[in-house]
Amino acid sequence: FNNSFTKIISKRIIPTKENGFSCLAFNSKMNRLISIGADEQPFLILWDLSHDHPIKLGYYRLTSRPNEVIFNSNCSLAVVAGKALLKLVQTNFPIESSPIQLKATNINFKAYKNSSFVDLAFSQSPVPNLYALTYEGTLCLYPKISDPFAKTSPQATSFILTPIKLDRGKLTALAEDHNIIFFGGEKGIIWALRYNENGKFSVAGKIAAVQKRLVTFRLSQDYLVAVYEDGHTFLWKKSDLPMYSPNAQSKSVRPEMNIFYHCGPICKIISK
Repeated sequence: FNNSFTKIISKRIIPTKENGFSCLAFNSKMNRLISIGADEQPFLILWDLSHDHPIKLGYYRLTSRPNEVIFNSNCSLAVVAGKALLKLVQTNFPIESSPIQLKATNINFKAYKNSSFVDLAFSQSPVPNLYALTYEGTLCLYPKISDPFAKTSPQATSFILTPIKLDRGKLTALAEDHNIIFFGGEKGIIWALRYNENGKFSVAGKIAAVQKRLVTFRLSQDYLVAVYEDGHTFLWKKSDLPMYSPNAQSKSVRPEMNIFYHCGPICKIISK
């Protein structure tokens, strides 16, 4: 786009055999894209966009349609989540002449094997924590996740799962920003927890906007963006929020901008 976002300067078309997509993930630094089809048992495809013609690097067949897929910060690993689905997927490997079948491993073990995972987030540390949110209201913490498919990885055979019961009803959206974890759900309230250095969580505040189902969050350097099922999009200055400023009051926080799309509900936003 141009600077005013009124004209497309360049575009790249990626032809596929899919009849729609359930999830996409994009890493602009590494020029990697993940596309997942809309079938009941779709293929996850890993693409390299650094060439004139995008190259299909690898694929993996999923057993159910997912709700979310994300890369970690250096694009060495992907995570895909859905109903009874939480997998780490290999994305870091020597490029071959034809697409390879990607390796994957399940991490929805113990009591969460059949949980419905609705959203994902990595922390921003060099060896990040992985957060996986269930619709039933549990935040699953996997500390210090590294690439389990690397030959030298200490996590090749084991992971640590710490479940946190949130007791906030049915949940739908998750985001992380410098150890502040945002989450929300069917009631529309945005809650925040702070992950402390001692490994404990504390309540960081809440925001009440509209009583509609929360679809997704996005965070930039200065703003928190929340999108609701009825089309409302709210932008708050982070400096006005109680999670970032001790003097801010959660009940009196007004959004910097309120956009309402009358064309229908919003499914997802992607920013990078």
